[in-house]
Amino acid sequence: MQPLSTWATDVLDLVLARACLACGEPGRAWCSPCVAACPRDLRPAGLAGHDVPLVCAARYDGTVQDAIIEYKERGNRALAPMLGRLLAEAVSAHVHGTGETAATIVPVPGHHRPARGFDALGGAVQAACSHLAASGLRAAVVPAVRLGRDAGPIKGLGRAQRHSAVAGSMQPGSSRAQRRARERRPLVVVDDVVTTGATAAETVAVLRAAGIEPVGIAAIARA
Repeated sequence: MQPLSTWATDVLDLVLARACLACGEPGRAWCSPCVAACPRDLRPAGLAGHDVPLVCAARYDGTVQDAIIEYKERGNRALAPMLGRLLAEAVSAHVHGTGETAATIVPVPGHHRPARGFDALGGAVQAACSHLAASGLRAAVVPAVRLGRDAGPIKGLGRAQRHSAVAGSMQPGSSRAQRRARERRPLVVVDDVVTTGATAAETVAVLRAAGIEPVGIAAIARA
């Protein structure tokens, strides 16, 4: 399902009498000034045990944590544009200064969560693409990695347990998707929240095994 447009989000916020998660003002579920005021750190950082640069727009705490939980666990899709804005900034950090006007996004394949009822990462990615396009960067979403098996819930597991659970759970996408990923550069792997980085690192490993080299990983937040 496609994410809500900004106009549709505004209408729903009005009808449902929503208030900003941060300041409490009636209107948007997370108002633009509060999103803008959210602390950022867009410098590339390391991912323990891996050599691929990681950029997470914010820390997974405070209002950012509240917004992600409200969006992913309670289905408040009106937050997709705001979370997409943070994700777009993380993607841009990998491309900024290269002179590129287009990029490829490969989402970390999501584990099956039928109870959630929607593709949470997919909604944030589509919103991020809209933000990127507005800034002059065309982004194509390519499912170059898919789940081979469901590793099950990994929340609450330690670093080693997460990596063990995820190892071998992914495989290359269709030959067409792989071809698109090879032809379009630069390529950025995206996730919503990075904790140990197990799923993002496994996605990178599958891409590399197929001869596809990402420039980095981008996420909304880091726990």
